[in-house]
Amino acid sequence: MNPIKSIIESFKDQRAARYFDLFPELPGQITVSVIMPQQFSGWHKHQRQTDQFFVAEGTIKVGIITPAGETIEELLSAEHPETITIPPGHWHAWKSMGEKAFLVYHLSQKHDESDEIRETVEGISKRYGYQL
Repeated sequence: MNPIKSIIESFKDQRAARYFDLFPELPGQITVSVIMPQQFSGWHKHQRQTDQFFVAEGTIKVGIITPAGETIEELLSAEHPETITIPPGHWHAWKSMGEKAFLVYHLSQKHDESDEIRETVEGISKRYGYQL
């Protein structure tokens, strides 16, 4: 078998450069985001999908709201390598801290917009009294 080179879908804006589904032959999806300092990725939850986050460089703060309304904040950093698993039904968002961060995330299924429910910062603040 010869080596196979694949083109990766990517998207870049002022917040981050994202590289989607790095290994499309695998089940689920592995994506990498190179996040600029002090950037925020908005509130959303999934009906079926589980997300797993790992930070390979820098630090991000992850905000999570459980289905019962409990708020949880976790710091993920390359200095203290850990992963966090976010089950379906949990609102979540992240914010990069003082430096550029590299976020690697695994989705339990290929990304499906119909599985994602989004909410504004104002909506989360009003409903849960919480800001990341």
